[in-house]
Amino acid sequence: MTLLLNNRSRLDADSKASQKAIATGLGVTDVYDDGATKAVAMRIQSQIGATAAVSERLSMAQGLVTVARVASERLLDQMGHLKEVILKAADTATSETERASYDQEYRQILGDAKAILADASYRDVNILIDLTLDNGTSIPFNTTPGVVNSQDVIVSTDGDTTRIQAFRLDMNWSRLNQEGIGSPEAAQQALGVWEEQWTVFASAANKLGATQKSLENRQASLMNQSNAHAAGLGAMVDADLAKESARQQATDLKIQLSNQALSIANQAPQILLRLFQ
Repeated sequence: MTLLLNNRSRLDADSKASQKAIATGLGVTDVYDDGATKAVAMRIQSQIGATAAVSERLSMAQGLVTVARVASERLLDQMGHLKEVILKAADTATSETERASYDQEYRQILGDAKAILADASYRDVNILIDLTLDNGTSIPFNTTPGVVNSQDVIVSTDGDTTRIQAFRLDMNWSRLNQEGIGSPEAAQQALGVWEEQWTVFASAANKLGATQKSLENRQASLMNQSNAHAAGLGAMVDADLAKESARQQATDLKIQLSNQALSIANQAPQILLRLFQ
């Protein structure tokens, strides 16, 4: 009788375990199920959370760099138009009326270029122009060296960082803005300044493109790590629902047989008493 009761208790425990696994989809839900496995699983879960946090910061960094890169490419387009206007104004055959018109166009292009630089912000951060300080000692769009707005970004769950280089393209813009093309001589001088600033603008665009690719590669690596951790965690704690369902059915059948055995055992003493009546 005791053996039957012990067997029934074990079957009840097996049934509850299977029902728990089917209901939660997990083979290990807490330290009661498997303390060692749960501890490892919690470590992996914390790593997945840390990876997600770093990925979020990388996404913001990617947004910042992408906005800056696109702006730098638009700036190069404007600089290309600017050179065309400078060359026309430098031609000695150009009339004064035409040159005055070109000079106006020169100012208009520079105005558009300034707007591109000023609007290249992502989440209120602009890495193309001077960082304006609260005390007003640093003001964008002048030729005075100021503060570049470089950003340090977390790139790994170990706390490693990488620096996103910022630029002072507003200072290079200001250098062009100081020039004029009201005469062939002035236009020739402006052309020399343009050549110097074009090199800086093009270099910034190339560096931003390389930085964007680097951040994308790091993001892809993080995603691979996260997927690997998730797969390992699933293999460790996820329940095999088909197996658990089959186990539950088998356990239910054993419980029915156990009930019948207990019922027969309970009836046995009464049968023996009847034999002596």
